[in-house]
Amino acid sequence: MRKYRHYLALLIFLFRCSSVQGHDDGHAASDHANSSNQRGDNPYFAAYKPNYIIGSANGGENSSCDIKFQLSIKQRLAPRLKGADATEDKEEGWLRRFHFGYTQRSFWDICRDSAPFRDSVFSPELFHRTEFKISRGPDKPNNRGRMQVGVKHASNGKDGSDSRSWNRLYVEAEYLHGFNLWDSIFGVESEHGFKEGTTPKISLGLVAWYIIDTGDENNDIEDYLGYSKLNFKLSTKSEQLALSSWVGKRGKVSVESNLIFKSWPILNIIPVVGDILPSKDNTYFWHVQYFNGYGDELLRYNTREKVARLGLLFTY
Repeated sequence: MRKYRHYLALLIFLFRCSSVQGHDDGHAASDHANSSNQRGDNPYFAAYKPNYIIGSANGGENSSCDIKFQLSIKQRLAPRLKGADATEDKEEGWLRRFHFGYTQRSFWDICRDSAPFRDSVFSPELFHRTEFKISRGPDKPNNRGRMQVGVKHASNGKDGSDSRSWNRLYVEAEYLHGFNLWDSIFGVESEHGFKEGTTPKISLGLVAWYIIDTGDENNDIEDYLGYSKLNFKLSTKSEQLALSSWVGKRGKVSVESNLIFKSWPILNIIPVVGDILPSKDNTYFWHVQYFNGYGDELLRYNTREKVARLGLLFTY
């Protein structure tokens, strides 16, 4: 049991991240984080990409079952200006839009002898993010646009023939649109446009990258992962459907689908567990993921994987 302590500590930290909720607008829900930012004395810290832990009874061709988890955080490199002298332009000045991000995705073969980690992908990055409003006309709420430019490293931390790594420059563009589908179906009056917690929202995104260099053992990675990725999201206050797709240089298509929906707080009925694993309003989100393609694992980037997983999501 002693050899699993560092794994357990990492998972508890992942659960703890659920108390710092990441949102589309890059704001966190932590009272402590918000109070620090309002004083302007600390750079901004928050969840970045989705943080989750999911498992499968069939973890791919080489595994009978596995657990996949992702930990993702970001750190603003300069503090935000607050106070009487802080205008919107100053607060969101371009120097204060630089972030450091770190994402780790790991695959744990829990059903094999000694329960080894089959692969882990470590991805630090430096990026500049700009968010802007898109006018829909007089007396109508605005939609949102987002542009992100950065440099990213990804590797699996192995050496020899199992070593995998690549470095990229990337540009990401995203358009978020609020719409009144619920109004037209149910006749419910609500505000249109992008407003947190009201109407459903559609997000369309494109990520394009330039490969700076790759490791010797994966110098054909563009044949499987290509040079761009398309993202689509349909979100409500408590559900989200996310689809991503990319096409390799050889025409190999990959698709990842994620379904997220609010769960009944089953974990909180167990004494102590609710205190160890806090979440916003004591609820969690079920996370269903289906992956069919290449690149989920960096070690086996050139092997097609077809796997479905179910688990809990803490931030998205």
